[in-house]
Amino acid sequence: MDPEEQAARWTSGSLVHRNVFWIWVLIAPLLPGQVAFSQEEKDSLTDRASRAFFEAHAHLQAGDLPAAFARYQEAVPLLEEVGDSEYLFHCCSNASVVATNLGKYQDALDLAARAVTASKSLSKDSQAKALTNHGLACRYLGHHQKALDSYKASLNLNQELGDFMSIARNYSNIAVIHLLTGKYAAGMEACQAAIQLCMKNTSAPWSAPNRRLALTNLASILEMSGQTEEAFKLSEELLAEENLTKGEEAHFRTNIGRIHLKLGDPQKALEAFSIAAESFQSLQDIGSFSNALQHTGVTHCNRFSDHETAQSILSQALELSTKIEDRNERLYDLLFLGRCKLHTEDVPGAETHFSEALSLANEIESSEGRWISLSSLAECAVRKGELDQARQLISDCISQLEDLRETHVPSEYRASYFGEAGFFWDKVDVYALAIEVALDRFRDSPSVDQIARAFGLFEKARARALLARLGGSPLTLDEVQSRVLSPEEILIQLIPRNRGWIGLVITTNSASAHTIPSTPALEEAITRAQGPPDQLTPSSQRIAMKTLGTQVFDPLFTAAPSGKQSLILALDNQLANLPVALLPNPGNSRPNSTILESFRLSQVPSASILGAIRKRNQKPETRPVAFSAFANPVLPKTAQDQSYRPSVGSPLELLVQKFRLRPLPNSEDEVRRIAGQMDNLETRLYVGASATPARLRIAAQEGAKVLHLASHSVFDSTLKDACALILSPDLDDQASDALWVRDIRELECNVDFVALSACRSALGRSVRGEGASSLAQTFVGSGAHCVLSTVFSVDDAVSPEIMDLFYQKVISGLSVSEALRQTQLVLLETPGFQPGHWGAYVIFGDGQIRLFDPPSFPPRLLLSLAVGMSVALLALCTLLLRRRLRSARSKP
Repeated sequence: MDPEEQAARWTSGSLVHRNVFWIWVLIAPLLPGQVAFSQEEKDSLTDRASRAFFEAHAHLQAGDLPAAFARYQEAVPLLEEVGDSEYLFHCCSNASVVATNLGKYQDALDLAARAVTASKSLSKDSQAKALTNHGLACRYLGHHQKALDSYKASLNLNQELGDFMSIARNYSNIAVIHLLTGKYAAGMEACQAAIQLCMKNTSAPWSAPNRRLALTNLASILEMSGQTEEAFKLSEELLAEENLTKGEEAHFRTNIGRIHLKLGDPQKALEAFSIAAESFQSLQDIGSFSNALQHTGVTHCNRFSDHETAQSILSQALELSTKIEDRNERLYDLLFLGRCKLHTEDVPGAETHFSEALSLANEIESSEGRWISLSSLAECAVRKGELDQARQLISDCISQLEDLRETHVPSEYRASYFGEAGFFWDKVDVYALAIEVALDRFRDSPSVDQIARAFGLFEKARARALLARLGGSPLTLDEVQSRVLSPEEILIQLIPRNRGWIGLVITTNSASAHTIPSTPALEEAITRAQGPPDQLTPSSQRIAMKTLGTQVFDPLFTAAPSGKQSLILALDNQLANLPVALLPNPGNSRPNSTILESFRLSQVPSASILGAIRKRNQKPETRPVAFSAFANPVLPKTAQDQSYRPSVGSPLELLVQKFRLRPLPNSEDEVRRIAGQMDNLETRLYVGASATPARLRIAAQEGAKVLHLASHSVFDSTLKDACALILSPDLDDQASDALWVRDIRELECNVDFVALSACRSALGRSVRGEGASSLAQTFVGSGAHCVLSTVFSVDDAVSPEIMDLFYQKVISGLSVSEALRQTQLVLLETPGFQPGHWGAYVIFGDGQIRLFDPPSFPPRLLLSLAVGMSVALLALCTLLLRRRLRSARSKP
């Protein structure tokens, strides 16, 4: 098999590693067949070293990798004894690559390190190749930073040599490391550097394959960073190129198949995988054929629930990967086949595969393979009722995950290690499984210790990327009770489980756990409660919220101590976007009674997030501006001001057309009315064309007590970042016309409170373990203590009235959550205001924050007193005048 065809095999990759290796393209110059040995040089070696070295080469040419590796291992110590650095370098390099192919990654790393040492007395070219091999071995063992260091050192040497082909490959290797560690922007830069170098040397024979390699890596980065449509377009363009090898074409089809799965079309994915498998089989590329079968089998299992077909295909893939001794591929064949058997309730069969996978993962030092095996074995133990064994396996698994969080994975990528990473993988949420085990033990022997364990696991599982940005760490139950919660607060955490939820009720001096089973009526109620307001009738909404109250919240409130006034909800998955203000008041059967009558409400992803926010808020900062507001942005075509017209297809133009956005003239009235309430306080209003992203960045950085954004927000799970805030375009930068989640994350937001007076601003792409990547959550991550947001659309006509009343309460000195509560209670009794008008608003973050001190004499009270005194004085004067008149008449 020539190097290009071998490269096509490796670009297919495994489902979990998701990247392009192109190993043989990188090391082809190192193979023994590429090195010309003179007779004099052969004679200089001892007979045993020479025989071992060249016999290894012969085995390699024949495709017998185990025999080749064994002979290389014999040759290495002999060559070290002879002291011939050049031959030792070639022998160690070749042996390292063969070890990599055999899944002997630690051996590969040791041999690569020997090659690096031997190359130091040789040419820079040899040093660069040795460092490249060393980086490859480090990458396989998960030592990503060491791999990156080796690749960069090789890059520097090749730049000194002017070896453009090797420089392009170095950039591609660096891009792969950035892909694996979630540093997508840096990965894209490396890909672009490789592409530009190839385009400058189009006549060179190495240019085309290296350009395709870089573009393939770029497509993978786009896919992993959520830019699925862009990745699909690029992959199709690659597939349409001329002069592709059959192996490259099959590889590109495999990539396109994975993207089809992400786009929700498993049938097209299956077709792409089948075509790729046929091509690899005809090429006799067993490794890539096995990998394509793996894709096909997992798709049958996870997307079509055709477990019988899936098991047959995955068994064939396992047989092939075992035959060629591809231990990395075999590891994931075992894991996927085990998961498939679990779907069919074949627990013993699944356990056998997972145990074998764990042994293999330990051998090749695959961190991801190890923790997936441990979590899967734990699930088997739970199904068998062996809770003690399950707990030990889970403990080992979580220790592994926590080590990964601290060493290999940056914060923005950590969620995938216990969530929905990969293209097909139905990974066990090991934290949720651990919580279930803890509570199963709690039911057998109730104790606060079991609840504390479940609580601690929840805090480790939830929103760790956001927590890292806030500078916090997971808290224990005792820490939350003693340092975070106040005596008047109740914290309720709802944790999803296989068939329902687990509810934890926490106060400063109590903790309890409850199981909430799922029912068809409850699932329907959740769907109805979160539906678009125009699809909700008042009666259907009341029924949905009553069902939620009865089946979910009433049992939790029954166990909660009385006398509490603040309710903090940590919700997940299906329940995350509930209009909680519309829940019925627990224990009150009055028709229109709502939970607002008993509690002020706020939501957080976890108690640890709340603790991090409150810790940061212990050092209040002086804000130069009280109220900074953005309203009624200019929109193309629909705006009255026609001075700005974006080019066809600009981001703003497309968003306006897709979501049918219209101007918001009432929002301008909204912010002016609010500013009018803030006597003697500095306010800044940016309306119309001045409401731009650039000005918002400046306003956020300069600081304000309140940042009020009365604009459109859009949410669509198919979009790259899912949600954005629409603002006026900067005339000097027409690309800057919306504020996406990624832009908000980079803001330096020196703001206490953000009011997102916009439609569905609490919604975002759901990231398992992290919650919704929404505008609200992202503003908290970038510095805001608290955010007012909406779970469904709000009416532009009534929003000014609601916000005016809300800010009256805020300026009077009430906490943000109490101000919203009182506003909603007033609107509940006000004719003309429907629940859909005021029920959309939720507080995200620390709702206890007070933005303004209460006036010494509230203005309205002062006015009332003045009017009262004037009326009394007038009455007194009238009375005295009448007495004088009567007295004058009575005189003779």
